[in-house]
Amino acid sequence: MTKRKQILVAAAPMEVRKDLVKSSLFDEIHYCGVGSHAATVFAAQNILLVKGADILLVGSCGVFGAFTAPELFGVSAVAWRPQSYRKGQSRMLEADLEVLGLSGQYGKGLKPASCVCASALSFDDSWNPQVTATNPDQLANASQNLVENMELYSLAKVWLPEVHSFSAVLGSTNSIGPGVHEDWKENFSKVSDMTLEHLRRHR
Repeated sequence: MTKRKQILVAAAPMEVRKDLVKSSLFDEIHYCGVGSHAATVFAAQNILLVKGADILLVGSCGVFGAFTAPELFGVSAVAWRPQSYRKGQSRMLEADLEVLGLSGQYGKGLKPASCVCASALSFDDSWNPQVTATNPDQLANASQNLVENMELYSLAKVWLPEVHSFSAVLGSTNSIGPGVHEDWKENFSKVSDMTLEHLRRHR
């Protein structure tokens, strides 16, 4: 029986420890570029590469609510929810409100989370009550953790119909707010270390 290809994806090399690159945990490691637009282009150009494979996206995320220390999450659902929509300042098409489910193996054993994505990092984590009242959103009302990342939805939207499984392990580096970039710079290295240790234990 042919072994399924195990592919690790990250936005940039800085998010993957050299020990992980040198290991035999994954058959291939690829970098999709930073941001939703870069990820969309990469996903579209590499459909044949990932066909039938087990995919893992690793990277960082911001958390809704207070941030105390870096933590790893196994993402179970992802959707496109820009800040303007969450604040009731824009309207999305019904079809674009879909929530994509992820069921890969690599997030097992981690705290579960749902993820919202957009083309820009948010400075406000609030949801306008009218948005959730007129269009109940399972992400806004999620009982589990809610995080924000830029690349996950773009990759999952294109690849989910083609791959065997899709996992996402994201590490929190900041809360959502004006200081997001400074906090990310302080914590992304810690998240990379935590991700490496989790994947070693997972094996």
